[in-house]
Amino acid sequence: MLFKLLRKLPPFHGIFMNSTHPLQEAKTSVIEITHEDSEAVELMINWMYYGDTHINVMDKAQQPIVSCLRLWIAADFYQVPALKTVARDFLNELLQELEDKNSESITSTGSIGSTASTEICKAIELTYSSTPETEEVGPRKIIPYHCARYYRYLSESPMFRTITVEGFWKDLSRELHSLFE
Repeated sequence: MLFKLLRKLPPFHGIFMNSTHPLQEAKTSVIEITHEDSEAVELMINWMYYGDTHINVMDKAQQPIVSCLRLWIAADFYQVPALKTVARDFLNELLQELEDKNSESITSTGSIGSTASTEICKAIELTYSSTPETEEVGPRKIIPYHCARYYRYLSESPMFRTITVEGFWKDLSRELHSLFE
C-alpha cells in the first residue's frame, strides 16, 4: 500500500514512470527515503495512508508547533499540497491556542511564559531556515502575524531578542505596521 501511495508523489514519478529503463525501486517496490526528518515523514505517510485531517499524533508532541512546521516542510519537499494546507491550518490553530492559553499568564505576569517563548523562537528559526520566501500563505506569513500580536511580551524574552535569521524582522515589522494601520 505504501508503494502505491509514494508512486503518486511528484518526487517519485521518475522512479516509477520510466518504462524503458525502470529503476531499481520500480523493480523491487522498495524506496529508501533519506529525508533528514523521519518523524515528519512518518506523520506525512500516516496522513496519506489514513487520510486523517486532524493530525492527532501532534497533540501529544512536546513541541507541537515545531512538529507541525516540520510536517509542513516535509509536505512541501514531497510536493503534497493538501497536507501543506492541513499543516498550515493546524499551525495557525496551535498558535492561536498558545495565545489563548497564555493570555491569563500574560495578564497576571506581563510575560508570555518561557515554554511558549522558547517554542515560538524555535519555530521562527525553523521557519526562516527551511521554508521558501515565496509561499503566499505559509509559515513565513503565519509566524510573524502571531508574533506581532504578542510582540510586547515576546520582546521581553532574551531568546526572542537574539533571533538573527534573515527576513524575520522585516516580516515582523510589516505585520506590526499592519496592526497599527
